[in-house]
Amino acid sequence: LKWLRNFREPEGQVARWLEKLAEFDFEVVHRPGKKHQNADALSRRACRQSGSGDDSSNVHVAAMALDSASPVERWQKEDADCMQV
Repeated sequence: LKWLRNFREPEGQVARWLEKLAEFDFEVVHRPGKKHQNADALSRRACRQSGSGDDSSNVHVAAMALDSASPVERWQKEDADCMQV
């Protein structure tokens, strides 16, 4: 993100990214990989041992059926912490 902010006259997609990022108040701070212990899977490149990622059996998806949303909505309305939000 630091290199992105250093463009003098951004065009196209880079200009759109900068415009979208301008909506947020944030600071980019470099943290070496060894100190970044809480990185998620999207933050890291796949290593050789992890394989090519083409094995669909490794994909796990959590989904909620539309008809099961009503009990969740009711529980949220009854939850004291959710009521404060």
